[in-house]
Amino acid sequence: MIAAFIALLPVFLVIVVGYALRRTKLIGDDHWVAVDHLCYYVLFPAIIFKEIAGADFTGVPVWSMAFAMMLAIIVMSSALLLLRNPIQVAMKLDGPSYSSFFQGATRWHTFIALAIIPSYFGQSALALGGLAAAAMTPLLNVINVAVISYTAKGSAPSGAVLFKAMVRNPFILATVGAILWRALSLPTPELGLKTLSIIGSGALGLAL
Repeated sequence: MIAAFIALLPVFLVIVVGYALRRTKLIGDDHWVAVDHLCYYVLFPAIIFKEIAGADFTGVPVWSMAFAMMLAIIVMSSALLLLRNPIQVAMKLDGPSYSSFFQGATRWHTFIALAIIPSYFGQSALALGGLAAAAMTPLLNVINVAVISYTAKGSAPSGAVLFKAMVRNPFILATVGAILWRALSLPTPELGLKTLSIIGSGALGLAL
């Protein structure tokens, strides 16, 4: 518990700083939109790319773990969809509200996880975190786009809509790019990894 608190303390401090900046209007409301876009389309994907491309998968059961991660998402999503009506009735949720509930129950917080993993399991365990991100990110985005479209709009998304959502999603692009980088055995210079780490730190600082 203490290790988790220490690992997350910088994140909470950044949240406090961000709250203070917002309350004092030191950064205007119109500027936050640009900050959000920068984090979502550039900085956060840099974290994902760095963790996957730079991870050491030696001795890691890559395919078994990837299958386990994806199976867990499929089982959880299926259970939520099967129990959709009882959940909506019990919690008095309409379609859009249920889509938010579904996202909260299925998505994982990549950046919090990557902050905790080294404290509990050591720096080498980040390879597992990178593998989990590579396995779950594309599948989670496809499932959530489909569910949001169906529950919020009342219609199932077409294949074209899902394809556009995938090719436009910066997290998926970063994940696929990192996997291809590793598959092609391209070099990952230490300077490049350190640069991406700094970029990632900036992402947490700006977004949180």
